[in-house]
Amino acid sequence: MDNDREKRWVSICTFGCLGVGAILGCGIFLICVLWTDCPVMEYGLEDFRVAQMLNVSQKEFVTYICKRRFLQWCCFGAVWCISSYYIAAGGYNLLVGGYYGFLAADLFIKFGACGLFYSLVCFLPHYMFSFYAVYCIGKWFAQCGRQEIYYYNRVNKMQYFVKIIAIILCVVFALIIEIKYQKNILNYFYQYLV
Repeated sequence: MDNDREKRWVSICTFGCLGVGAILGCGIFLICVLWTDCPVMEYGLEDFRVAQMLNVSQKEFVTYICKRRFLQWCCFGAVWCISSYYIAAGGYNLLVGGYYGFLAADLFIKFGACGLFYSLVCFLPHYMFSFYAVYCIGKWFAQCGRQEIYYYNRVNKMQYFVKIIAIILCVVFALIIEIKYQKNILNYFYQYLV
């Protein structure tokens, strides 16, 4: 019974916070457009510095992406160490969902269904692996201090090793997809939407 409740909390912290963040991001964007003088609607895709990202070298682009993702995972790990997994995962997914909601609302208002499709194509492939990594961390390690060990010591350590490798592979796949295809996706949509 306890295990089902923990899995439910992990799902809420991963997918629930992502959905709430996306709704909040859309709301924040609409507030910025309707009630403030924030210039969020002035440009096409240039407000996200797409043209600037398309003109950097491959090495700079890879360094930029790796640095951003490394900082995100370090913040996630630091908050988890300081407080709990649930707060870390909830905050991480709330911020990522908020960013996506802001971006999706902006592109939908500017470009209609093509803008919404662009936001999905640009965002979903690499973050799908990141979300799965966060979900697996919670499912496998959120309460690992409370679990009783029923296995022989060596078998239990090997299972943890395999789980850690699976999480690292998810993060690496997310980075590879983002580095390999992000520039191509940006270039394609930049040519046809702007």
